[in-house]
Amino acid sequence: MASHYIKDPVHHLIKINNDDKKIIDTPCFQRLRNIFHLGTAYFTYPGATHSRFEHSLGVMSLGTSVLDNVINNANDTNLDFWEKLNENEVDETKKTLRYACLLHDIGHAPFSHVCEDFYDKEKDSLVKDLKNQLEFIIDSHDNTEQILRSKPPHELMSCSIVLSHYIDKLNELKVNPRNVCAIILGRVCKDVPKDKRSHYRVLANILNSSIDVDKFDYLLRDNYMTGASLASLDKERLLMSYTVSDKNNLVLSGKGLSLVTNLIVGRNQVYMWVYQHHKVVFTDTLLRKMISTLIDEERIKAEDFFSKSAITEKFIDDYDIISEIRTNAKKSKKISNLYSMWREHKFLKPCWKHAFEFNKKIEGEPNNDLVKDARNNHDKLEEWLAEHLKIEACKIMVSHAKFEPFNIAAGKDIPIDVNGSIKYAIGNFGLNVEDIGKYANVPYVYVDEDQIDNCLSCLKDYSSSLISD
Repeated sequence: MASHYIKDPVHHLIKINNDDKKIIDTPCFQRLRNIFHLGTAYFTYPGATHSRFEHSLGVMSLGTSVLDNVINNANDTNLDFWEKLNENEVDETKKTLRYACLLHDIGHAPFSHVCEDFYDKEKDSLVKDLKNQLEFIIDSHDNTEQILRSKPPHELMSCSIVLSHYIDKLNELKVNPRNVCAIILGRVCKDVPKDKRSHYRVLANILNSSIDVDKFDYLLRDNYMTGASLASLDKERLLMSYTVSDKNNLVLSGKGLSLVTNLIVGRNQVYMWVYQHHKVVFTDTLLRKMISTLIDEERIKAEDFFSKSAITEKFIDDYDIISEIRTNAKKSKKISNLYSMWREHKFLKPCWKHAFEFNKKIEGEPNNDLVKDARNNHDKLEEWLAEHLKIEACKIMVSHAKFEPFNIAAGKDIPIDVNGSIKYAIGNFGLNVEDIGKYANVPYVYVDEDQIDNCLSCLKDYSSSLISD
């Protein structure tokens, strides 16, 4: 089969074939060129204009490489894991993983995670739709519906689109679309014969686990494209470290132990200083506020921009959203005020710039109230502060940043095979070199610069009872 190469700044050359092009050269996939991977981060990091398109290609490339190394490493350690499959079956597993990687983000909303909350009304219908088409192998007390409800909306949307718009293409490529969806969700579909379920569990872990290639690509790509230089990862050596344990679980081999600290620290650093950068959080929040205003003022319908039909029929992307905001800024005073901040770069200033400043400036019991209400009651907190500071509501903005670090309490750790025994990077080796957990939820309050001291004074006296219903 003829091969083609795509020049990529992160992976250099990504090899694709004519079968891949049957997926790539479709309107839904091409739409990903216009979905910013990091939302509005380009305001802070001008190089961060990369899209979900190249990320998806990168995940496909890494997934293919990881599976090849897993098979080779299993053979080197005399595990007969893959010898149970004939050549055609091995080819089928490779293609299934490859297209799951390629399609895993096909359902992203405009501006990626920034606008995912606007999918909330779609989630019930997505779960209902998918539970009628998918059934997973259950290894706990969960059922298929509970598993689906636990997944982020964009993953459910991706699976729904696969099952409605890519089913014929995947069948033509001799790949089961339901298996593709299960792998996107990190599960194994009941369609998989019992003697192959261990193999498909490895495929699911390659795409969706604590050491998956989705994280691998975005750490490399976001670090490079922002110029942050925070995550130093030896890509080739890490790729060579993927293997399966004697219980047929995806793990990193002992030779990858020296890389794991960089993986943990690099991920935490990128989250803290790129994704949670105070200006990134502000511009993300500003965009959501403009879209919410459009919806609240009934200038647009949410389903016209944030739904399955918006993706598959209208191919709505980031530029459609900005165009709609720009048009309605001429009709709405509130949108005009918000859009002026966006267009003219007249951003409000944060009362603190990161978690360390927050913990220094806001001490004691109000800390807990502020974290909780910045996340769950930000509108009411904005109104309370505006009233006490005697300023316009548009002159204050409350938001929060959040991520889930690798930690035992969150059920996340990195499995490592050390001489045939599975150890965990954090639990057994203590490689969580920074106590990052307490910085995982950071509230942010933005006001005009000359109001910062007054705002801090109010916040120190803040009590959640003041804004309770």
